[in-house]
Amino acid sequence: MGQETSEAAQHQASYERIYQTTGLHDDARFYEWVLRLIKPRVGSRLLDVACGEGGLLVAASRLPVRVYSVGISYHTLLKVRAKDSTADVIIGNTQQLPFPSQSFDSVTCLGSLENFTEPLHALDEIWRILKPGGVLCIMLPNKFWLGDALQVLFGKEEQQPFQRVERMATVGQWRRLLQLQGFSVQRMIGYVKCSPLIKEGKLRSVRKFLRSQMLSMLCPVSLAWSVMYLCQRSSPRQSSQSGAAAWIWRAEWARPGSASLS
Repeated sequence: MGQETSEAAQHQASYERIYQTTGLHDDARFYEWVLRLIKPRVGSRLLDVACGEGGLLVAASRLPVRVYSVGISYHTLLKVRAKDSTADVIIGNTQQLPFPSQSFDSVTCLGSLENFTEPLHALDEIWRILKPGGVLCIMLPNKFWLGDALQVLFGKEEQQPFQRVERMATVGQWRRLLQLQGFSVQRMIGYVKCSPLIKEGKLRSVRKFLRSQMLSMLCPVSLAWSVMYLCQRSSPRQSSQSGAAAWIWRAEWARPGSASLS
């Protein structure tokens, strides 16, 4: 128990450092795209798990839905509240979400499950709080990202991790895991994060901008940077033991002392 508590504390501390400095966020267009994929109904309840700096909450504030956010870091809460002082955001553990069962119509988890210390338990909790037939929109990294392959092909380093725990899998491996954890995958959409040409009024790298635009247009789902999985909560649900057996790859990017998948 003491070791688990220490691991959780170290994990949270790593995100306090990140959100005190660079932070983690995407641009507004990304979150608007996510909401178009989900198509939340009027009066529905949406939970954003690992909410980052509250980009989805801000984008959804113009919609007639109730949005809740959960983040791991105190500085997450500060950044979200700076954007919306009335935001329903809490600091919480995704492995123990403080909500009743079957209380949400949709859940988002955007590029975070691969960083959790206990990803299977997190999926258990997301399944629990979703209503039957509820929507999970989850973005996960692709082990066979074409951009990394091209980097290596031309003698350069692939993208380096910077979070304390980073895990990678193929498009099919992620899909199998979600299915075994009780989610029916309805659709998979490839996503390539595009480098901005202008940021904060300054011209950025034209080469990176053109490269990312080309990859975004031409890259198939199987080779995309990340994949957005649109899922429904299905029933009956298989046990976590079955999910763990399907988790056939290892935490290749896990830093020393971080949790493994075994």
